[in-house]
Amino acid sequence: MNRLAIMLTLAILLPAAPSGAAPMDTDQAVAYLADRLVAKRQGDVAQVKGDTVYIALGEQDGILEGSQFDIVRLGDPIQVGGQLLGHEERVIGKAEAERILEKLTVARMLAKLETPRNGDRAYLARSPVKRLVVAPFTLDGNVTSLGQGIQESLITALLSKGMKVVERSQLEQVLAEQKLGYSGLVKLDSAKKLGELLGADSIVLGSLRDLGETVDVNARLVALESGTGLSAAQTRIAKTQVVAQQLGQLVEQAEAGAAPLPASGEKRTGKKVGENHPRFDNDFVRIEAVSLSSEAQGLLLKLRFTNISKKVVEVRISDYGTCYLADDVGERNMCKEASWKDQRRRDDMELVPDIPRLESIRLESRKGSADDYVFTAQFVEGNQNRFYVVIKGIAIK
Repeated sequence: MNRLAIMLTLAILLPAAPSGAAPMDTDQAVAYLADRLVAKRQGDVAQVKGDTVYIALGEQDGILEGSQFDIVRLGDPIQVGGQLLGHEERVIGKAEAERILEKLTVARMLAKLETPRNGDRAYLARSPVKRLVVAPFTLDGNVTSLGQGIQESLITALLSKGMKVVERSQLEQVLAEQKLGYSGLVKLDSAKKLGELLGADSIVLGSLRDLGETVDVNARLVALESGTGLSAAQTRIAKTQVVAQQLGQLVEQAEAGAAPLPASGEKRTGKKVGENHPRFDNDFVRIEAVSLSSEAQGLLLKLRFTNISKKVVEVRISDYGTCYLADDVGERNMCKEASWKDQRRRDDMELVPDIPRLESIRLESRKGSADDYVFTAQFVEGNQNRFYVVIKGIAIK
């Protein structure tokens, strides 16, 4: 039996940030992100072909592949004193997003009580967020003053919308107690544990990208229990003198165990934020060799993984027999273990788009040394997509 649901249909007007739009200031960007991440989404069914429906919502609205929609049909208008408040609505089916364009979603009907048609309405269906954590926005895996400022402002903006948000001081206290840095927030297991301690079920993960004249700001709302992306938002801010200064002020380095940062006014040494490392790129992942060190247990290679696609991917080393560091005479130091391996399951590593993840691989340490090493390994993405990673010019420090 069809179920009649009478709901008030209220238009939600959100600021748009189409590609090519003028960059925002930081306050405008934060307000835009807050709206896009947690506001309800609704759009009209623009076209129907068989079980495929085209919905007038897209990438700019934070829609992700796999997002599900309730498809409803509008009924009689609801009026009070001659003023239109909304319409009766009847749920006629459910659809799942398969392809996301800038302003359009191509979705497949999962279930239908009636055949959808042009003019029906689609509501983005997602579980309500009870309490969320906002992580600092990172630049190449590092926390800068700008990223921390956006974190603080976004917490305030979300609180003003009635959301329950963990305060930054409370987050930092738990991170200290668990002996974790901010980098622990992008690891699902660590973030899930923190969520349990803080009573949170979701987290906002953000990243920054320096484009010279402007700075790209990306954010994703992720469910801590499953690691599923709930919504996404992207905007761009003008790189003013103040923004540039904040972008260069490092708060926490991505490398685990990095030395404490110098106090204000002291000279900073070491790598600059955004310094290039030897790396591998394909169409969905970037892998950077951040450092290589010799320890008592063997060589330790630190790698930074960044998902450069638009969907969550899982990667793993397909065969440890293909994973090694080779010196200039071909001597191989074989891989022994990876830091991301889950003892309860396979060693799949989940990568959220645009959120760098720092991991390490422990290798054998043979006698002798070389100026440069080459890292080689066969990885697999999902269940079938195998690819070889080769990174040259890695030096022991």
